[in-house]
Amino acid sequence: TKKGVKSFKSLRSFKAFMWGGLFLAYFWILYNLLKDKGADFSVCPFRNVTGLPCPGCGITRSVCFALSGSFAESFAMNPLGLAVVSVLFVLPFFLLLAPQWSYSRWIDMENLLAKPSVTAVVIAFLIALWIYNIVRETSVS
Repeated sequence: TKKGVKSFKSLRSFKAFMWGGLFLAYFWILYNLLKDKGADFSVCPFRNVTGLPCPGCGITRSVCFALSGSFAESFAMNPLGLAVVSVLFVLPFFLLLAPQWSYSRWIDMENLLAKPSVTAVVIAFLIALWIYNIVRETSVS
């Protein structure tokens, strides 16, 4: 086993968490693809309290646009949506065909994110995405 940051005690707990997360994500996306498009409801607690979008606001709509082939709209809604779609398509194959490799890469990613310089870059990216979401919403309104 690798040393350093490790959020899962075993491969089994890692796989259970990943499959559970995938199931919830697929269910949520299917629900949003089938629900009434006229309903304007946000599950984002930050948005519901402040009225402002968070860095993740729009990811569900972005994923739905991407799944319908509207990639420009997907990117405009939230650039992270395309990354989420990629993960949702690729991760099940890695979990099935190379679970130990997937677990090792997860640990590698955790250790990389534990470095202050990498954490600073991720935080700067999230702030830039947050600004993008705020500007996008204020220009639409």
